[in-house]
Amino acid sequence: MSTRRSVPIPSLTISCAALLLIFDASSIQAARVSPTALERDTGAVQTPTVSQPPAAAGANILNLDTSESFATIAAAINDADTATGHTLEVQSATHSEGIVNVTKGVTIQGTSGGSTINAAANTGSSGNARGWFLISANDVTFRDLTFDGGAFNIHQAIRCNNPGLTVESCGFQNLGFSTYVGFGIASFENATITDCVFSNIERVS
Repeated sequence: MSTRRSVPIPSLTISCAALLLIFDASSIQAARVSPTALERDTGAVQTPTVSQPPAAAGANILNLDTSESFATIAAAINDADTATGHTLEVQSATHSEGIVNVTKGVTIQGTSGGSTINAAANTGSSGNARGWFLISANDVTFRDLTFDGGAFNIHQAIRCNNPGLTVESCGFQNLGFSTYVGFGIASFENATITDCVFSNIERVS
């Protein structure tokens, strides 16, 4: 994976599915990405086929609205008591998470000072399975988090099929699936991205 400099994004609203930002060492430019690189599914949203890894030790995820704790973000989202509008907080400085299907309009945020989410599984190579965090609900928010792919093959850190995605004060780093393939965010609906930093992305943020 080629190393690229960190680029802060003060404020960006994406209103076109195929409009992303490409970063290199000298400039920032808007570019239209080949549809085959993003490949929006035209049918029903499918749950990624990559398995969620075993729950990590401890209960690092707190639902601030129900006061329930969970070992993974996926478990917190899937819990029957978690509802649209709830806030899920990663309460540790670092947290490992496998593939997540965000099916409710929740806020996922880091603890005070921010939290790093480390990948714990490879993503797939096509369709919705490409997303580490697959967004299949409206009005999902990520805040004060760093998404770190580490040694895993991550095609897209966030893949969004629904409107209303907000990403605030987040970092995306060490993301790549293969040579020149690696995305920070792939959104097919309107998304608002504010104060984010992209670092060491294989190709497109």
